[in-house]
Amino acid sequence: MTDIELKVDGLKELNRKLEQFTVKTQKSMITSALRAAAKPIQAAAKQNAQRTRHPSSGALSQSIGIKAKRLRGSAAVSSLWVAPIRTDKSAVSQYAGFYGGASVSSVNAGIRHGHLVELGTKHSAARPWLRPALDQNKDRAVSIFKTTLAKRIDREVRKINRGKR
Repeated sequence: MTDIELKVDGLKELNRKLEQFTVKTQKSMITSALRAAAKPIQAAAKQNAQRTRHPSSGALSQSIGIKAKRLRGSAAVSSLWVAPIRTDKSAVSQYAGFYGGASVSSVNAGIRHGHLVELGTKHSAARPWLRPALDQNKDRAVSIFKTTLAKRIDREVRKINRGKR
């Protein structure tokens, strides 16, 4: 699997701007910008998962979501990913109905087959749904991240300035 390369200019200026705010505000701004940037990737991944060429319950597509997690020990860094949310109740219910009800033991663990569809197994060919979504939308995601973060920074600056009057 190849790594994705993105070039980002202006990180020093961005860091200087972000240092004006509390760590909590920095985390909030970065997470919301990442979440907005991930939405087109999520939409494309859902669409791609629906088009995989095999009998499917549709649960994989339905379960794809955006999940944010703050990293321990880091100031304002958040981790965000687009992936199946394994415990999505409606997706698990749909999966259970398609594959024979609640007696299926894997249903109790949630939707856990996304990586097997994406990468394939020795018994089935790969049917990528996430990587093509990322490849198609990476430039758009970076653009959305930049504009969303700029808007959030401006909003926070206005809040700070409003309080100083």
